[in-house]
Amino acid sequence: MKSWLGLVIFTVSLTAFSADDQRVRAGLFEVQSAHSQTQILFNEVTPQQKERVRYISQKLALAESYLQQSLNQLPPNPPHQEANVELFRSDSCKSDLVAIVNSTTDCSRFDDSESVWAIRVNKKCQDIDDTNLIMSCRAFKAANSPRAVNLYRSDTCRDSMIAAIDHNTACESLTGLENVWAIQINGQCQDVSDLDIVTACKRFKP
Repeated sequence: MKSWLGLVIFTVSLTAFSADDQRVRAGLFEVQSAHSQTQILFNEVTPQQKERVRYISQKLALAESYLQQSLNQLPPNPPHQEANVELFRSDSCKSDLVAIVNSTTDCSRFDDSESVWAIRVNKKCQDIDDTNLIMSCRAFKAANSPRAVNLYRSDTCRDSMIAAIDHNTACESLTGLENVWAIQINGQCQDVSDLDIVTACKRFKP
């Protein structure tokens, strides 16, 4: 763990040399690589170590933001942890963090005996239909995609979120989830005829 924190400190210090673009770009690449590795590490450590890894991941994301801003690659105050979706065994997302996933996560490596009750995206907690970790990963790893379409077992899109899909979603991998009653696109809820999850995914994914 000390080596990860050392990398964070080293990378943040590189912002002092923002005039040297080549050096900053090299530091940015290292931070992005380390940030990706924390996703793998998170799923391999003990439950007691998960919060520590999550803390390191947040610091890496912050360091990445500093470096990107120094290169004018992002507007000021970019979204924090924009690539991650957090899965919880807690309806309030206040405890029992189970996994951190994103669009590149291999969901098959998880333990399907774990259950997920809620997800958190951009610091917003969303209660979901309780399901196992593998299926939750498949259903929600695209939840932070800017073009994600949310699927609900609710005509109002206020609860019972089933999945969030984007153009990369393998619709057949969602087999077994509940039927879809409504979809949400760009924040707008649309009631649909009740559809099985695979059909709904194929029809509405961007």
